[in-house]
Amino acid sequence: MTARPVPAALAASADHKLYGQPVLLYAGPASWLDVRFANAANGWFYGGLPNGGPILWSTHDGGASWHQQRLPGLGPDDAIFDLEAADGTVYFMATATSGTSVVVESSPVAKDAWRADRTPPLLLPAGGAQAGGAIVLLGEKGWLVEGNDRGITGSAELEGQGTWGRWAPPCQAVGNSYTVPATPNGTDFVAVCVMGGFGDVPPKHAPPRATLGSSWLYVSGNRGQSFRPGPELGPRNDIFGGVLASPRPASVVTSRWYDHEDLVASFDGGHHWQVVYRGYFFYLGFTSASQGVGLSEPPTGSSATTVMS
Repeated sequence: MTARPVPAALAASADHKLYGQPVLLYAGPASWLDVRFANAANGWFYGGLPNGGPILWSTHDGGASWHQQRLPGLGPDDAIFDLEAADGTVYFMATATSGTSVVVESSPVAKDAWRADRTPPLLLPAGGAQAGGAIVLLGEKGWLVEGNDRGITGSAELEGQGTWGRWAPPCQAVGNSYTVPATPNGTDFVAVCVMGGFGDVPPKHAPPRATLGSSWLYVSGNRGQSFRPGPELGPRNDIFGGVLASPRPASVVTSRWYDHEDLVASFDGGHHWQVVYRGYFFYLGFTSASQGVGLSEPPTGSSATTVMS
């Protein structure tokens, strides 16, 4: 591992404090500042500052130099929700200039040639908490969701380079709670759905004996075209699913909160769980069935942050 300096303007953004915590580590619906690399040479810092607009810097020489991207067409006050790269292309999602919808842009990973993708309507939430979104990529396949604590207001599936088509999100039929699905192979999916979602209306298509506000694991075996209920996870709202990953079919790793937060794992499709780490996770992802990376705050309440792999 080699340490490399970043430009002063980028360093100043990373040092900015939000509620006493560096924005690089702040866990909001849309991370204020985050980093992704497609490979050893090509990477991006992205996000934004509160009321300061979107931020995007790129490197194509392994961090030896960084270049700030000009982003016409994006809203002036909001962060970039998410940025992910796969199969030679990088995508980001952010608020459009109109302030009422979301735009997706893409570029080859090895150069800065951003263009707006074609998408179905991706409308921002009309109220509730800060809007956010996530992109899930696996090779040439991709899916995205955006919304907030009141539910998903836009979703899409990648149909081809630069083109996204309509896609029904996992929890649409049971309250449309906000969830980011996880997939190990592009065919098998898992998601966490809260019965009734934000509106607290008993869902017509809920599993038998499901109670309002309970959390359930939902699964798909057909590329996310339809989801069916798996095991119940808990009887109360928002106790599972802050982070969610699936390194292989039937294996699920997610966060669970009661009076503290744990990272828990199941290896039988969610029927049995075990605690694998105690602490709060900002990010969790797997690069293979046996290797992953996470960013966690230890349970001591200190400001120390741990990168795990």
